[in-house]
Amino acid sequence: MTMAETIQILTQTHEWVTISILFGSALLEYLFPPFPGDTVTLAGAVLVTAFDYSFPVVFTAVLAGSLVGSALDYWIGTLVKRRTSSRLLRMGVVRKAIEGADRAVDAFARHGDAYIAINRFLPGIRGFLFVAAGMAGMHFGRVMFFAALSAVAWNLLVIGVGMLVGAGIDDVENMFLQYQRLIWFVMTVVVIFLIARWCIRRRKWKK
Repeated sequence: MTMAETIQILTQTHEWVTISILFGSALLEYLFPPFPGDTVTLAGAVLVTAFDYSFPVVFTAVLAGSLVGSALDYWIGTLVKRRTSSRLLRMGVVRKAIEGADRAVDAFARHGDAYIAINRFLPGIRGFLFVAAGMAGMHFGRVMFFAALSAVAWNLLVIGVGMLVGAGIDDVENMFLQYQRLIWFVMTVVVIFLIARWCIRRRKWKK
């Protein structure tokens, strides 16, 4: 869905429906990462600039959606951790996979605050960070505190940039798409580096 199509949909409904869509879009992005939540948030900025929508109302809607989505992901993580089947644990392959996941979760917990604090700036994997936080047993209040800081910073950036550019919203959309591609590239490089380092270390251990 393009920015123009998103704005057309939002402006053809009642104001409270539009605000509900903004809230739902911010929430859905955490449960279904491919959903273009940032595009809808950018459209919200146009509503403020060109259609006299209230900035506090638009901002609160996307912020609340982000926090509710984060909380749901955290709950999913705690549920996954709690419902691990003892029958599955008796299967060797599954047990090793779960043990490996547990080690990754423990490593996540050591730096979890930092990961949560930057989650909104990491497209595609935001929700998984909160699932990991739930699995790691991180304190819910602390997780939501850093989630709020991250969401406030990101949503202010997106809405603020959208309001400043105004008529050139297509340029802003393209800029955010380029940003997302850059982040994906950086994350891919980091993952390849970590895998390569793990393989090298494993080869050394075998020697």
